[in-house]
Amino acid sequence: NAMLRRLLARRWRPLSDEDLQKVEAACRTFQQQLIVFTLLDLGLRVSELSELTPAMLDQEARIMRVQRTRTVGTAEERLLPMTQRTASLWRQFFTDKEQFALSTRQVQRIVQAIGKSAGFADRLSPQALRETFAVRLIEKGASPALLNYAMGYQQPAMPAEEAVAALTLLVNT
Repeated sequence: NAMLRRLLARRWRPLSDEDLQKVEAACRTFQQQLIVFTLLDLGLRVSELSELTPAMLDQEARIMRVQRTRTVGTAEERLLPMTQRTASLWRQFFTDKEQFALSTRQVQRIVQAIGKSAGFADRLSPQALRETFAVRLIEKGASPALLNYAMGYQQPAMPAEEAVAALTLLVNT
């Protein structure tokens, strides 16, 4: 796949299946699971994760509304389908909390600690989890326009409803 080769040429560091198993096994607390699975399943930026509130989640439809942080002009949101495990974790988390109260730096430190516990020296970062999400999406057949939408890179070339429908199929396979 040409798109995948271009991303890997940019020095992306996606995790292998074996590495993912190590990372998942190293998540010993609920908070660690919430952070790692959200970054892996949704491809959020750390800043987007840090700003989550219950109002941004549609638990019935399993959709997360994320403010686009890197668009020019007015702030827009993108809709991301959640996997069953991510939706379940967020439902449990927001039963008694009003917001995700960790800074971007705290999230980075938690992910790095998980990486050390999993046996990775410096390799595990929130960005590596985001890159893993992107590569897996491409491997499942996502188009460049859909990848741009999911990652929040630019104004999508497709309507949000179409992107969400396509992402839902890819994320849940």
